[in-house]
Amino acid sequence: MTQKERLEQIRSTIKMNERVVVSALSKQFNVTEETIRRDLEKLESEGLVTRTYGGAILNSRHTSIRVSYSQRTQTNVTEKRAIAQIVADLIPKHKIVVGSDSSSTVFEAVKLLKNNGNLLLMTYAADILQELADAEMRIMSTGGLLNKRSHALQGVIARNTIKSYNMDIFLVSCKGLSLSGGIFDSDEDEVEIKQIMAEKASQVILLADHTKFDCVAFAKLLDFDQINTIVTDRKPSREWADLFASHHVELLFPPES
Repeated sequence: MTQKERLEQIRSTIKMNERVVVSALSKQFNVTEETIRRDLEKLESEGLVTRTYGGAILNSRHTSIRVSYSQRTQTNVTEKRAIAQIVADLIPKHKIVVGSDSSSTVFEAVKLLKNNGNLLLMTYAADILQELADAEMRIMSTGGLLNKRSHALQGVIARNTIKSYNMDIFLVSCKGLSLSGGIFDSDEDEVEIKQIMAEKASQVILLADHTKFDCVAFAKLLDFDQINTIVTDRKPSREWADLFASHHVELLFPPES
């Protein structure tokens, strides 16, 4: 593979995940870490990234890039499923109302709950409505205008529907977590819907794989004191663990991570 081809793949990866790790790229492309560092230097000179210890993050002016739903479903699948299993175990078996966003990570969790006949799921995710129509769980659509890129129902109809009901649990994902800034997402229209659902829920569970940490996106979604639990795929740093503890946020991750 030529450097040009490798750089193009790295550009695509960082636009999708908003960060890259040198060691992972070195293994992926079977080149030395020094080669990857030179690649990242070039991308930094282009203004695409800012290099960090061990990798690079997408520059802030690029964080409004919205990745298509089909792309998101094919990214970090193993991590999403590990998170989904933990989340599924958190949901009670008795009658309960759960809200879900339209993220691919939340969708993985919802699929594990489809045979819970006591569960009423409120969602604005078109893919859940389509693919889980025959599930034992009851599913309530918010209605609204379809965003064909994110497969999310949005607009005033969706917002007004959500405001009319209460939820026990809201399952939500995001584009980034910042130690100083909170929780971020890229679509301001969907951010508003997620914020309303969080307000209407007794408990908010955030699903975020390790690639979301130390990243920001276009719009502020929530503060850490607005969530009750965060589920991720690997143990975060002590700095992150201390932050969650200071906000009384329960931190869950696979025991083997």
